[in-house]
Formats: sequence, structure tokens, C-alpha cells
Amino acid sequence: MVPPFEEILPKFDADKDGRITMAEGPDDRIKNKDYFAVFDLNKDGSLDAKEWDIYRAIMAAENGLLSIKLGGHGVIKNDDTVVMAMSAGTHIDALGHVSYGGFLYNGFPDSTVSAGAGLTRCGADKIGPLMSRGVLLDLPAAMGVERLEPGDALTAGDLDAAVELARVTLEPGDIACVRTGQMQLQHEGKTTKYNHDSPGLSAQTIPWIYDHDLGAVFTDTYVYEVWPPEDWAALMVVHMIHLRDMGQLQGQNFDFEALAAECAADGTYEFLFTAVPEPFTGGCSAPVAPVATR
Repeated sequence: MVPPFEEILPKFDADKDGRITMAEGPDDRIKNKDYFAVFDLNKDGSLDAKEWDIYRAIMAAENGLLSIKLGGHGVIKNDDTVVMAMSAGTHIDALGHVSYGGFLYNGFPDSTVSAGAGLTRCGADKIGPLMSRGVLLDLPAAMGVERLEPGDALTAGDLDAAVELARVTLEPGDIACVRTGQMQLQHEGKTTKYNHDSPGLSAQTIPWIYDHDLGAVFTDTYVYEVWPPEDWAALMVVHMIHLRDMGQLQGQNFDFEALAAECAADGTYEFLFTAVPEPFTGGCSAPVAPVATR
């Protein structure tokens, strides 16, 4: 924590002019001329109490997020710092997101993953843009309920019922948007309920997804597969087989509520799906803002 101006001044104001120059700065960061220039708003070569308070605020800002109305003269630059988990919002999983048996997808050893470099193989930067036919598989509509219950394990038969409702024939490369209604809880501000026990894909759906050769499968839940798991000894089994064994693109936290209402209104459940994942180098997942064009 950077001390307040009234504490710094008596110790470091060598010329007793009531200001702190770069040479008088108490730490190496403020003695860097480029860094010092950011806070020297009036460019007089020193920091007054107001400028020092801005420096303190930025150093103390949680996650580096801060909004300050700056004074001084000249051009003011506005910028942001964002700290987030890649999988916290709507995202697509990189194929290297999970591993088992010591290997990632395509036989790459899990030693290719490090805290510093992230996924040097199968990272989020390798996903690329997506564009294909999207099909909404609206499970609550097919089952005649508002939303599925926490812990509901979706089966191949459930997915078939949603396909029948959509009146489509799935083709290789289609993007399946699996709606459970769980996102309603997030809309209601019930984040904890949304993030915990939830409906989702069961292990029974893995052959179904493989046989349909889908381009991607996205869900409106935090976990993707059913939670709690069907078998704690096979934790995240859908993730493991989809990503490591099949190379199946998948993603979570997609909001299908408005789309579902439009599809139900006109009976058309297919659309153009486009998405450009953020290509974070070595990322385990990629945030994305998908678009459905009907």
C-alpha cells in the first residue's frame, strides 16, 4: 500500500517545496520516467497531493480496475485492465482444457501445459472463427416444462425429442445449442443456484453427439454436463471424452432465452450461427459473443 501524501512529504521532499519529484520518489516504479509522466498531469516535473492520490488509488485498485476523472492539461488517455477467469462468462473450451492419462487431444503430453505459457498445444488461439447452421435444441419446450431441474441428466432420447420439436435433420458440422432453461436463474440474479447443481449432458449423450458429427455443442449451464456428476469416480467424463478423445468443440454459459422465444413464436429452430472466440495465446478457454441470425 502506497502511504498518503502527508506521510511521504516529510520523508522524501528533499527541497521542501511541498511536492515530490521523480528523483525524490520513494520507490523504483515512480522513479521510472515513463511511469512518472502518467501521474504528472500538469507536466511540471513533480507530483502534488492530488496527483499523488491518483497514484495511490491506482496502486490500491482491486484487480487493477479504476475509473478516475483526471485533471491537468493536454491529452488524457482512457484505458482498462480486465482480470477474469476465461470460463466465467460465455466461452468455448480449448481442446487442451482437460486431460487424462497424461495426454491432451491428439496425443500431446500434458507436460506441454505450464503456468507461465498456458496451453502450448491445443490452446484457445487455435480455435478460430465459427460459422455454420445452428439448431436450438429446446429441452424444456420438448418436455413441456419451464426449465429442467437441477441434476437432470439428459439422454440421447431427450436430444432426439428436441430435434423432433425443431423439425430438422441434423447434418455434419451443425452447431447444437442445447437449452435447459438454467440461464433463467442467472437472469433472476440467483448466481449461486445457477453455478451449482444443474441439468446437463449425461454420458449417454456422448455416442449421440459423435454419431451426428456436430461442429460444436453449446449449453446454457455453467458446468456443461450434469451436476452433481452421475458417478464421482468418472468426474467430468463428458468433458474428458469430448475434448481429449473426440476433439469436439463445446462451450458453456450461452444465453438462449431470447432465441428460444423467437423460435417458439415462428416454429423455426435453425439459424446462422457465427462466433469469433478471443484468441488468447495458450488460453484454456476463449470468451465469445455469439450471434444467431434468423
